[in-house]
Order: sequence, then C-alpha cells, then structure tokens
Amino acid sequence: MIPKGSILEDVEADDDVRRLVHNMMELYEGTTIINIVVECQREYQERYFSMKTNDWRHLLRDYIRKVTERPELQEEEVFRFVMAG
Repeated sequence: MIPKGSILEDVEADDDVRRLVHNMMELYEGTTIINIVVECQREYQERYFSMKTNDWRHLLRDYIRKVTERPELQEEEVFRFVMAG
C-alpha cells in the first residue's frame, strides 16, 4: 500500500514513469521488478522524494503484475514483456 499523501499513487498517473517502466519491461535480455524499482528510484527520486523503497516496490510490483497479467510474477524473476501494437 502506498501511504496516504504520497505524490505518486498510480504509475499511470505519470507518463514519464510509465514510459520508463514499459521500456525496461521490453528490454531484449529481460529485467526484474527489482531492477525497475531501482531505475525508477534513481530517475525520479527528486520528483517523488517522499516515496520510500517499499512504496516504489509495492506500486511497481502491483502495476507490472497487472500489465503482464502475471499475478504470480516474483520480484527477482527475469521477464520480458512486449506491448501489442
């Protein structure tokens, strides 16, 4: 759960964050949820300074599982996802 008052409560609310998440999910060699969390924190720590690591982890894990339709996807599991287009 994202604490009440966190600036980013939904990945879809920020186009930049969503774009980075989707770009990372489509990496040819694959990625993990944890790698995406680290990259988002690095890239957006100033914009979302009030968000802690667990906030990012829960938010991104839930979003990625929903988008990939893989509710069992583990945080350290390497995966690759290509958007239909």
